[in-house]
Amino acid sequence: MNSFPGPLGQRLRRLRQSRHLSMAKLAEALGCSTDYVWKLETGRARPSLSFLNQIATFFGVDTATLIKPAGEHELPADLQQFVTREDSLPYLVLAKELEEAHLPPEMLRSLIEAVRLAAKNLNKTEE
Repeated sequence: MNSFPGPLGQRLRRLRQSRHLSMAKLAEALGCSTDYVWKLETGRARPSLSFLNQIATFFGVDTATLIKPAGEHELPADLQQFVTREDSLPYLVLAKELEEAHLPPEMLRSLIEAVRLAAKNLNKTEE
């Protein structure tokens, strides 16, 4: 498997070291193996969205802090809500599924418009 070191692994290592935790102690706290923590830190594994959320919760940071690209300091406000809200996991799962579907941009725009219309209609029926 190719490694793809990136912000997540680097940030995870810094967070772990800043708390003076060994890989073994972090693995124990997260309920995974030391090998898996090593793989995350070196970019040889990518966590599931639920495990990513578990890591963020353990360290008391939002998910965006772990996954935002290097050099990017802040997500746009309209996206920040989806990674800091307690119920953000469904949004992240949807985003991941859409990414993996490799849909053409025009289809994504159509889906976004359909969601907006559905939300608008839902709000009208609730009034």
